[in-house]
Amino acid sequence: MITDYFSAELFVSAVIVLLTGSVILFVRSALRRGERRDRLPECRVVLYYHKDCERFERIAQKVVQAPCFKDTRVSFRIVDKENSEESRRWLLELSKKLEGMVSLERGDGS
Repeated sequence: MITDYFSAELFVSAVIVLLTGSVILFVRSALRRGERRDRLPECRVVLYYHKDCERFERIAQKVVQAPCFKDTRVSFRIVDKENSEESRRWLLELSKKLEGMVSLERGDGS
């Protein structure tokens, strides 16, 4: 009877120790992943928009979604050299399609 009580208590203690250890390991691995993300190299990509460029939207989407940028922190910028209302509206639509992953700039980009 006494041995049953001690074995149950020992089992519960072992479960508590294992759960605590697994929580500690999970938290440590999550913290390491966050540190690794902070250490990713940065990359800045500038695309210059011109109204005569056919397929600009498809090219921009392929560049933004390229797998080579998976392991980097990338900032994409599209420069509108034309500065017209039509190009501004079109580039805003493109930015929405790309889920805000790009910033838009008017002018020569300097």
